[in-house]
Amino acid sequence: MAPTIEYQLLLPVIVVFGVAVMGIGAEALVVRRLRFVVQVVLTSAAIAAALLFTIRNWMDGDARTIAAVGAIAVDNPALAAWVLLLVGAAGVLVVATERISNGGISAFAAQAAVPPGSPEENTAENLRAEQTEIFPLFLFSLSGMMVLVAASNLISAFVGLEVMSLPLYLLVGLARRNRLLSHEAALKYFLLGVSASAVFLYGMALLFGFAGSFDYASIATAIAAPHSDDTLLYLGTALTASGLLFKLGVFPFHAWMPDVYTGAPTAITAYLATCGKITAAYALLRLLFVPLGALRWSWQLPLTVAAVVSIAFGAVAGLTQNDVKRGLAYTGIAHAGFLLLPIAAAATVHTGESVSDLGSVSVLLFYLVAYLPATLGTFALTLWVHGADGPDADLASWRGLAYREPFVALAMGVLLLSLIGLPGTGGFTTKLLVLVLAWRNGMAWAVFAALAFTLVTAGFYFRVLQAMFLKAPLTACPAVPHSKPMSVLVVLCVIITVYLGLFPTQAGYLIADMAGLLR
Repeated sequence: MAPTIEYQLLLPVIVVFGVAVMGIGAEALVVRRLRFVVQVVLTSAAIAAALLFTIRNWMDGDARTIAAVGAIAVDNPALAAWVLLLVGAAGVLVVATERISNGGISAFAAQAAVPPGSPEENTAENLRAEQTEIFPLFLFSLSGMMVLVAASNLISAFVGLEVMSLPLYLLVGLARRNRLLSHEAALKYFLLGVSASAVFLYGMALLFGFAGSFDYASIATAIAAPHSDDTLLYLGTALTASGLLFKLGVFPFHAWMPDVYTGAPTAITAYLATCGKITAAYALLRLLFVPLGALRWSWQLPLTVAAVVSIAFGAVAGLTQNDVKRGLAYTGIAHAGFLLLPIAAAATVHTGESVSDLGSVSVLLFYLVAYLPATLGTFALTLWVHGADGPDADLASWRGLAYREPFVALAMGVLLLSLIGLPGTGGFTTKLLVLVLAWRNGMAWAVFAALAFTLVTAGFYFRVLQAMFLKAPLTACPAVPHSKPMSVLVVLCVIITVYLGLFPTQAGYLIADMAGLLR
C-alpha cells in the first residue's frame, strides 16, 4: 500500500525546499550580473508563499494531524513556529540584501573559495563580485528548521537538524570583512556542531534501543508500559536533549556562540540569534513534552539548573565585553536560560481570563514573539554604526550616537530596554510571564536567581545606552545612509516591541490559541 502524504499541510516546507533547489539551478543557468536579483526574488517569493500556506492551514481548524507517515506533526505549535520562522527569515533577508550602508556592496565574501588576501580575492573585490549562493543555502537551512520544530519522530528530527546546520556552517564563514575571523568562527561552529549532532544521534540510538521505535508516540507508550531497566531511556534522554541545548546556546553548550556571533556576517548572526533559537527551543519542547513527558520529574530539575546557570553566566560574562555583537552573544546565553524556564516548568496549557494563566507552550511562544523583533532589530542596527573602515561593533564607535544618528540611537535604546525587560516593552511582559509560571510551579529559587542575574545582565545593555546617549564621540564618524527596507524593518521591530509591552492581553489570547494541541 502506497504511503499517504498530506501535501497541502506540508506545502510550506515543500515550497521553501523546492525554491532552494531552484536557486541552485539559477546559479548554473542565470548570467552572473542577474543572479542577485533572481535569487532575491526567488527567496522572497518562497518565504511569502510558505507564510500564506501556513496561515491557510492554521485557519483550517480541522487540519491538525501527524503527516508524512508519522514524520511531521502539523499542530498549532508547529504552525505557530513556522509563522515565527518565516517572519524572522523575511527580516533576516532584508538585512542580508542590505548594500547601501555597506558602501554599495554585499556584506558577504566576494569569492568564498579563495584564500583571504590572495590576488584572486582582490580581483573579485575590485569587480564587486558577491556570493549569491547564500540565498539557496539560506532556504535549505530554513526548510530544516521547519522540519525540526514539527518533527514527530527522531529520524525526522535528526534530518531537520542536519539540513538546518550544514548550510549554516558555510554561511558563517562568508563574511567579506575580517575573513580570517569569519573562517575561524565557521570552523569552530562546524567542529562543535558536528559533535553535538553525533551526541544527538547516539541518544537517538539509545532511545530506539529502549522503545524499539523512533516514533514519539511509540516512545511515550514504551515509557508508560512496565519495564525493568531505564538505563537506555535516561542516557538517551540526556544525550538527545544535549544536542538541542547546544543549538539553543545553553551553558555549558555555549562555547561556539561568542566567536560565531562576532565572526559571522551580521545577517547570519541575526539568523542564528532569532530563527536558530526559535528552532532549538521548539524542538526541545516537543521532545521533552511528547515522547518524554512522563519523565518530567527526572529532567525538570536538571533543566531548571541549566536555565539558571545560563542566565548567571551570560549576565556576568557580558559585563566585560566591549564588542557589541560579542556582548549580545553572551546576553543571548542568558536569554536561552529564560527560554528554558517555561519548558522546565512543564505546566499544562490554560486559556483562562488572565494572560498569566498561560502554560509552558504559550509562555514560550510569547517569549519568542517578543524576543524575535527585539533581537533582529538590534543586529540590523549594528550595520548603521560605522567606524573609519565601515560597520564597527566596537563600543567606542557607539559613543555619541544619539547626537549624530538620533533615529538609530532611539530605536536601539527601545530594543535594548526590551531585552533588559523594562516595563512598557515586550521584554517586560514576557519575562514576567516566565517568572510567574515558574513561581506557580514551585520554582521560587529559580525565580529569585533569574531576577537577580537579570539586573546583572542589564549592566551590558546600560553600557551601550550610556555610550550612545551620555558620551561624546571619540572621532568624527562618517554619516551612514539608511535604506528604506532596513528603515521599515527597524520601525516594525520597534512598533511590535512597544505594542507587546503596552497591549499584551490581546496578543496573549491569540498566542494561547496558537499554542494548544501539542502532539
